[in-house]
Amino acid sequence: MLTPKAGIDPEFFQCLRKHDPLDPQVSLAIIFSRITLDLCNRILTARSAARREIPQQLDGLQLAFFNEYAQHGAEAFASGASALSAAALDSEMATMLADTAHWLAGLLNLNALEDSSYQVWLSDDPQARISLYGKPAPVAPPDFIRLEKRHPALDWIEANAHRPAQVMGHYDVHGISMLALTRRFLTSHGMPQVDCTFNFESTGDISKLWKRVVPRAIASEEDYGTVVMVDCSVHSRRPEYTQKAISRLDSSEDSMMFLVDHHSDTLLQAPDLFHPRLRVVLTDILSCGLTDRWGRHELDLMYLGALGDKVPEVSVSRPPAEHPELYSANEQFHAWMINYSPTPKEMKDRHIQPLQKLWEALADGAAVSPDSSTKILGQSLDTAAEFEPECSPVGEILLMTTKLPSVGRTWYGLLEQLMQRHERSYALALRVLGDNRANLLLLTHWTAIHRAPVRMFIPERYQGNCIGHPGAVWVDLERQQATDFIRSTVDALNQFYGVEADIGKALSELQGNVLYPQEECRS
Repeated sequence: MLTPKAGIDPEFFQCLRKHDPLDPQVSLAIIFSRITLDLCNRILTARSAARREIPQQLDGLQLAFFNEYAQHGAEAFASGASALSAAALDSEMATMLADTAHWLAGLLNLNALEDSSYQVWLSDDPQARISLYGKPAPVAPPDFIRLEKRHPALDWIEANAHRPAQVMGHYDVHGISMLALTRRFLTSHGMPQVDCTFNFESTGDISKLWKRVVPRAIASEEDYGTVVMVDCSVHSRRPEYTQKAISRLDSSEDSMMFLVDHHSDTLLQAPDLFHPRLRVVLTDILSCGLTDRWGRHELDLMYLGALGDKVPEVSVSRPPAEHPELYSANEQFHAWMINYSPTPKEMKDRHIQPLQKLWEALADGAAVSPDSSTKILGQSLDTAAEFEPECSPVGEILLMTTKLPSVGRTWYGLLEQLMQRHERSYALALRVLGDNRANLLLLTHWTAIHRAPVRMFIPERYQGNCIGHPGAVWVDLERQQATDFIRSTVDALNQFYGVEADIGKALSELQGNVLYPQEECRS
């Protein structure tokens, strides 16, 4: 029996098996349930953090959100909290969630996902209303929410516009999109010097980011008045790295740091992140940067970032046949990041960030297209897979049974192509690292919005070894743990979908080719 984990509810995905995934109303109800559950989780985290309470887990509510929207559409929850009666919620909590869901139901627009995309700005005042910021809404939110009309960072930014700013973005397509969006926002409000950090060595490694890069930015001789981190998670496995870096703000009484992030690790650690010189912003993927404009270019950057992070609703809102430039830009930008992973030595020695011209051009208004990167960086990169690894379907999941390229960022596109070819929604790949550890990637095909995210099937004993998104999970294990992990996860997944499959042959090939290539195969 699967139990809720990582905010994922098995009953909801069990229910979806009874619905036609091609039905547009079903897809819209799924999207509504995802967006609503995400915002409600962030709101409750902000409320609990201010009150120094442990936030309540919203297990089982996605199904209620789905059913109500499927039946009533934009009028969902118009009758209040009665649709949540099956959940173990006190009346205040149920009313809060129902009112929030009703507000979002009226805003949801498949062609304009930004209409229902809101940031939650944390406050340490337990009496304050929950602060949200996003595109101005035509309908007022519930009374316990304060929808900010003016950007919450703007007073600080305008008062410190004469000082340099530093922006750090996670090293992926989503990160560079949010970096450009934020740089565009800061410069539009009078900041003449906005330095950025975005390279494989600095922001592609979460440990180095918090141990070295963040402290260096805070203590920089540049005297940064504003430091912004976008799409950068806290360090979940070593939270002391994050806490120590934040403590450096103690000696920076005239600077402010903004942590803008969507990862569940940051959500879980939010109550421990309060600091007078730090603003924590819990956001969804689409709005994981700073902006106060929703013009064509800002939206292009937002949707590029969401596509880069494989937000399922983007495949419905922005289908590739209608938006080929967006998808081609995502592939080309991703290829450039792989190309510079790691940064070539001659560039590193000269302190050159390879993609600086690209993010600066995007911030200045260069089109979100593959032509932009070709023009700015001097060439176009081949995005086709260089080779095809051997793989074996085991029920509902595809196992890679041979070695993949050493650069893990190349795995995503490769696995997605193979899943599509083999008509599977799940895939698993593995590599062995030099310190006798196994590193695994588990994927749910990003367009399969009716399928349970793969993290739901990972045993509880291994959840602490996971990072990433529910549908795209990296797992770090001792090598001897890998066989048990693979067996347990694959069995749970196939059992959930009622499929019988023998993993023996595929697992033996994986062990012999990748896990124990120099040893006798262990079954």
